[in-house]
Amino acid sequence: MIKSSANDWYLREWLQHFGKRQASMVRELGWTKARASYVWHGRIPYTRDVVNEIAGWLGIEQYELLMRPEDALALRNIRQSARQIAAEDHGTSAPEML
Repeated sequence: MIKSSANDWYLREWLQHFGKRQASMVRELGWTKARASYVWHGRIPYTRDVVNEIAGWLGIEQYELLMRPEDALALRNIRQSARQIAAEDHGTSAPEML
């Protein structure tokens, strides 16, 4: 596991998860090399705009950048399972009132 330069978000882990690198931020987001480096190395605090831009680029929720990918994906699976369970019709009905 790669340790993030900043302890409170998991940018590097998410980029690794999606097979992206610091250079991907330059190419795909149109960032300068300096900006990508500063964000990558945690030299500037992340802002809402940066989080929104990166999350949108990666196709994840903003809050997921604050979680390890494996934790966020596990949470997604739990939520999906809960939705499926809630949507199932078990063929039972509430007892009728007399």
